Amino acid sequence: MPAPARKRDSKASRRSIMEAARQLLALGGGDLAMAWVARAAGVSQGLAYHHFGSKEGLLNALGIGMIVILGIRMLFGLVRQYLLAYLVRRS
Repeated sequence: MPAPARKRDSKASRRSIMEAARQLLALGGGDLAMAWVARAAGVSQGLAYHHFGSKEGLLNALGIGMIVILGIRMLFGLVRQYLLAYLVRRS
């Protein structure tokens, strides 16, 4: 009887695929292939396609993630400015 297939956490797989894509984009100057991403993430190419549908889907997910990160950083910066102005006015 063959050993049971190793079950991988879906969220962890998705994160590792996105991180591998980020790293490859940074190294390769914008050229990207799903096979390279899957290999770098340690997953099958089929799993990468399962999560993102296409290279464009993966790139969209990366873009949306970056927009969210930038939005959070901008919000944090605004809150920081507001708090500093408030503290200056109080002193």
